[in-house]
Amino acid sequence: MESTAELTDGQLQGLINTLEDEKRRRTAEREAREADIVRRRRSRILRLLTDIGVYYVEPGEPKEACWRRVNRFLSSPRIAGKVLYEMTVEELGRVERLLRSMHNKGYVYRREESAAHARETSRPVVLVVSPTASGPVN
Repeated sequence: MESTAELTDGQLQGLINTLEDEKRRRTAEREAREADIVRRRRSRILRLLTDIGVYYVEPGEPKEACWRRVNRFLSSPRIAGKVLYEMTVEELGRVERLLRSMHNKGYVYRREESAAHARETSRPVVLVVSPTASGPVN
């Protein structure tokens, strides 16, 4: 046989099915590789966020608060401009390089004070009583 024109309809349909199966298999393999890359890059980003102090859980803090802090940090236009789960493979790579650079330069995230901690460390009100006055002086 020298040409596909010599194929019967059954042979042609079989060839088409074989090619479509091969295309589906390759697409599935590519998607699996990409998902693996995304998972590994997200993991490295979270490790870097932990190292610079963004990804942490305070005692008694709900886990959601930690993710809100991570998403708020990454959503900054200077970092990524979007949350972690919305980033493409290329964006994850760019953010990973940026965070690695920040980490290597000694960047440390300035932690927010929790409301409970702020109350514990607030300065007490002190009333000064003057011996000559009839009441407290503010």
